[in-house]
Amino acid sequence: MPKLTVNAGLLRKPAWSTTPLKPGEEVTLKTEAPKIKAGQHIEFRILYGTDLVDVVNGADAQPTAKWTVPNLPHSPKLKFDALLHEKPNPKAGIHGVLAKVTSVEAEVKGFRVAITSLDAAFVPHAEKLWVKYNVTDPAAVATKGRIEIWGERYPTDKPLHTENFTPVAGPIQDWKSWDGKATAGPLNGKFISPEFSPYRVRIAVGVDQGSVDDPFAAGLKKVAVVERQFEVEFQSVHIRIQAGITETAAAGSAHRLNQVLTIEPFNANGTYAAMGRLPLDQEPGPNPPAGPGIGRIRLPMARHDLASAAENPAQGGLLIGSPYTTGVNLKRNIDNLYYTRPELPIEFECRLKSRVPATNNAPTLGLWDKEAVGPVKLDPFAEDPFLAALVGGAGVNQTYWRKCATKVKHGTHQVPLNAGGNPIFHHWEARFVIAADGDQAFDLDTFDANDNTYRYTVGSGELKVYLNRTLLTLGANEPVINKGDADYIEVDVHTIKIRPNFTKANDVIWVVRSAAAGAVANWNAYPPGMNCHAIYGGERGNAPNNLFLKDYTSRAAPVVPREPIIGLTNGTYTYSTLNFIDMTPDPVPAAQQERVEATAVLAGAQQGLAGILFRPSYICGDSYILHARMNRVPKKN
Repeated sequence: MPKLTVNAGLLRKPAWSTTPLKPGEEVTLKTEAPKIKAGQHIEFRILYGTDLVDVVNGADAQPTAKWTVPNLPHSPKLKFDALLHEKPNPKAGIHGVLAKVTSVEAEVKGFRVAITSLDAAFVPHAEKLWVKYNVTDPAAVATKGRIEIWGERYPTDKPLHTENFTPVAGPIQDWKSWDGKATAGPLNGKFISPEFSPYRVRIAVGVDQGSVDDPFAAGLKKVAVVERQFEVEFQSVHIRIQAGITETAAAGSAHRLNQVLTIEPFNANGTYAAMGRLPLDQEPGPNPPAGPGIGRIRLPMARHDLASAAENPAQGGLLIGSPYTTGVNLKRNIDNLYYTRPELPIEFECRLKSRVPATNNAPTLGLWDKEAVGPVKLDPFAEDPFLAALVGGAGVNQTYWRKCATKVKHGTHQVPLNAGGNPIFHHWEARFVIAADGDQAFDLDTFDANDNTYRYTVGSGELKVYLNRTLLTLGANEPVINKGDADYIEVDVHTIKIRPNFTKANDVIWVVRSAAAGAVANWNAYPPGMNCHAIYGGERGNAPNNLFLKDYTSRAAPVVPREPIIGLTNGTYTYSTLNFIDMTPDPVPAAQQERVEATAVLAGAQQGLAGILFRPSYICGDSYILHARMNRVPKKN
């Protein structure tokens, strides 16, 4: 039968060998046990109140045990229970505890470290990370310290940078000597970038160097550790004309970029606010007020005043008569013999978020440093802006221009097919801006006031619907979109409905109809927009990705009367030579490619920059907003 006997007289005078208790120090737990004998041992249970902190056992028949004091930064008062155990045997049975005594409390003089402030982000090489921390150590036992930098996605299990220091208890300390250069791992000798962000700073203080070097093994119980996260992240992309180029056009030529590229406003004296560059995301004020800039591309008029019967038809003045739409040759075909599309060498400067908040605002919008950009990929695209002043009003001109951009008459332009005396439109596009989160129903009759020709045949597969340039999926019925198995349904000949909780205020919906009758090649080709379609001589719908090039289309001198390529530079095109442009980044046929990628160069003169050739149309009124999405590219382990 098991027995439990407790006799206080067998143990007495429990005591700590030294107080107060210091972390990392080995102390002796002892009690007097005059009658202890072989086969008996004392178990020492260290307690914080009733909570068990640790257990150590004395040797057989010995009244003491050694214990290394752990670092308990809240400096608790501990006690221990000494319990006398006897080894079970057949004669005595199973004895649990023969005797028990409890010591007086002893305070642990724990130490701790705290980060009081840390930069949320910084730009390596250009700036230094600033950390403020303080150490609390009443017994002055934390004699060694170590600062480590870890990358959450860094392909090693070790810090990428370490520094040792001597802890100073009390006042707040600064660490602001590190400029972001890694000293271990794949980036050894290089600067960190957004590639492996977020990062962590870890500060460890402890009783010896071995403990802070390995705080979770050799240093267990002997250190205090604190960590906090920071970022190296992108703030903005600055899109500009490539720096340092030499154009083939002669100085003073009307085909030089400093004559072609202009920034509004156009002043009364015939000058512009600036020339020779692209507009800024934030142009300076005050006139016009600070905000997104508007630029223009001024193309020399190669045939505006030409009057040659051989040209057939001849321009010969300001007015364009019917020969341009019904003559032997169409105006767009003749223009194509003269004009070439500009091929502008643009460059992407990926600016990083500074530790100084004001630097992240206009006009700088962050800092660029070639050492800190890393292997970022950019997805450039040119958006057709909807210019409300041009095509959004109810005036005669706005209404006409809007219809020209969004509709194609069935038949010929001059002699369209009619129904009830009105032209038939089998090909059109309509645009809606989401007014409020969750808007679902869109009535095509509201796109253009007093015009109900933006209609389609339900169930015929005529529509393509885009939400913010993303093609949506047609569903069979409302329950399908309510479950999220499709994106929209066709309600009736002039209404579509988007699935619930899918749209956000200021999102843009495009609805594009392309019927089988009177087919218009590539009318519904990605992306939709207001720029001139190929059917009218423009570039929209001509081919995917037809606004960007990896290299110039030609370096040969143009054959008269064709105009030279605006933007053409001497020598090889840098970013094509370096092979940092991918015109087919997706695993689909070339005809279906909707993206291009430009990767930042990692070394040399273009380090930290990416580039591509932008090839806008030469059609008057075509407009673009250049964008670039960024995607950091982490190395694989």
